[in-house]
Amino acid sequence: MSNPTIVRAALVFAVAALIMPARAGASEARCASDMQKEYGKYYSCALKEHAKATKKGGTADLTRCQAKLDKKLDKLEAKYGTDCVNADAATIAGIADQCIGDTAAVATGLEPVHHATGVVCSPNALTADLATRPKFSAKNPPQVESMSLTPLGGGLGLFEIQFADTRDGYCLPSRLELDFGDRAPVVLVAQDRGATFSAEVRIDSTEWKEYESALAEAASAAASEQQPVFDGRVLREQRLDASAPIDLSAEAVLRPIALPLQPIVPPFIVDAERTLMVTDVSVVEDPARTFDPCDPVGTPMGPWTFGYLMQEMANQPLTGIAPTDLVLDWMDQWTTVQTVNGMNIPARVAMQNIIDRWLVDSAATGTPPGQLDLSIAPFRLMAIVNRVDLRNNASYGGGNCGEGRFVFGVLNTDTCQPMRFTVIFEYGVNMTTCRSCRKYAGKWLDLQTHPLGSPAYLSRLEALTHVFSDANTNPGKPNGNSINQIRTNEIAIGSPWEMREFNLDTTGFLGHVTNKQNPREDFNFTPALANWVNANAVDICAGNYTVPDTLGGTPFLAAHVPYPFGAFFDGPAGAASIPDRCARFQLSINSCSGCHAGETATVFTHVGDSGRRFLGSPAQLSAFLTGAAPPNPVADPADGAPFRAFNDLARRQIDLWQAAHVPCLPTLAFKPLKMVH
Repeated sequence: MSNPTIVRAALVFAVAALIMPARAGASEARCASDMQKEYGKYYSCALKEHAKATKKGGTADLTRCQAKLDKKLDKLEAKYGTDCVNADAATIAGIADQCIGDTAAVATGLEPVHHATGVVCSPNALTADLATRPKFSAKNPPQVESMSLTPLGGGLGLFEIQFADTRDGYCLPSRLELDFGDRAPVVLVAQDRGATFSAEVRIDSTEWKEYESALAEAASAAASEQQPVFDGRVLREQRLDASAPIDLSAEAVLRPIALPLQPIVPPFIVDAERTLMVTDVSVVEDPARTFDPCDPVGTPMGPWTFGYLMQEMANQPLTGIAPTDLVLDWMDQWTTVQTVNGMNIPARVAMQNIIDRWLVDSAATGTPPGQLDLSIAPFRLMAIVNRVDLRNNASYGGGNCGEGRFVFGVLNTDTCQPMRFTVIFEYGVNMTTCRSCRKYAGKWLDLQTHPLGSPAYLSRLEALTHVFSDANTNPGKPNGNSINQIRTNEIAIGSPWEMREFNLDTTGFLGHVTNKQNPREDFNFTPALANWVNANAVDICAGNYTVPDTLGGTPFLAAHVPYPFGAFFDGPAGAASIPDRCARFQLSINSCSGCHAGETATVFTHVGDSGRRFLGSPAQLSAFLTGAAPPNPVADPADGAPFRAFNDLARRQIDLWQAAHVPCLPTLAFKPLKMVH
């Protein structure tokens, strides 16, 4: 609870003591409750007037607020009698005014510097510097220190939020206008010292009632057990009790409630197998929605097949691009040298064998020569993945609701054996408001109320995948498709293991692009890498960085990622060359190679046995995802210590609960996961 909240809480209880007789009967209790509500309304009215006056540089005129309180008191005395209360309106108003004054006098960590541009900054900020300050956005929200909600009665509450970032030159807008998607915007107004904002809001809405109920259920499920807490993707050794329930009932009027910044709930109340990482055979071999050329049962071009996804990606009615041309052009790129970011990607000509087998199989179905029959695509579905945890903070406007993914393994149709070759379709979820994202997350969470593989479950899961997989789900992107990128990870057509990344470009075809956040492997263990990490250590450790395309005029961001078992990034002399080991770890874990190898003790793939799933069996999952021991906890590959535990599905379970249940105002404290995988 913040200092201003403590001051106000003490005064609220003082008022409660004044208006509640020592031995209160039912009538007196009702009178006291109504009086508390009127005090809350007066406080809210006075707070608004003080805010207006502060903004204009004048003195608050509380005449209107006092008149309203007098009228309400007269009605309550007529209803309950003059003996009901022990304080008159002037006494109550005086305490409210003292509360507001004391609250404004408590330091919040930012001394205001007001600029004509409508922002409040820390003392070292100069007007000329404002253009260079980081802009608050869905991807880059400000850090929150505390939040509270004070029920005022009548379905209203006072929401207060205090921002914590006090870096030199840091600026906050003096007003935060928040459009959550389906109601009038909520306007948070900066109070006297800039870092604390408040607004009167309705708390009798469905989302607040659901949140109150969900927190109570989570706390009850947790019982006395302590719950895991994550720092990014690392499971801390520290474990905390589940977040306490909140009380928004009439009896809680004028009692400030501290809201959790990131509610701590037991992961097991979310079924990961049904809501996050769907690998069950009843789904990935569902005969109505999937097809496997090595299994006669299935639906060619079903909604979860490789062929269907490519058909929707080509969007031929809009683009004129035939789906078979899109696929052939994509696969042909492996057979020749490609150039990305000024670097050559060597050909892996064995891809031609996969193409040729598919062409032969296609000819057997009557497909014209040189064309692929997408209905018999040699790709086996391994998983459907909900990555709502990759969402932005849509409470600040814009952004997205994370990703939806399909993970496939490539098949050798001559032998009907899976190859060590995974292909991942990673779609953006085109929802840009808090309420739409919250509703979408809620539908994923609702899947756990249906038996896995049941008709109800499968139909609802299919509806969710159509949100991102279909044509015209994002008109602002190439081909009107929501695909963010396709990633591949294989050793089936060349050596060593290699990861590639592809985007739809403006031509409507898939093309090679850089592997985001992954430096070139030949920069590893070099002074150049160490110098760059050291120069950006603070931001890298905090996750506020982007690996640049070039470094000193030389290509730096990887065009592809060939990597060995146990790969990680470091300088040429370990801690002597990169003293900040947090920065070393964050750079490495956020890279494709580090995450799929040394930093997590993973054997190349997180889904599938070296990228393979055998018919009739679910895909294996890595210990990074499941938290299995061994290898957890994993020794730092560079230094041997510290040991870090991972259980990313548990982290995602907690996050999905939060995404589905936390109302949009408290969601202001949500910190996006600044990772690309």
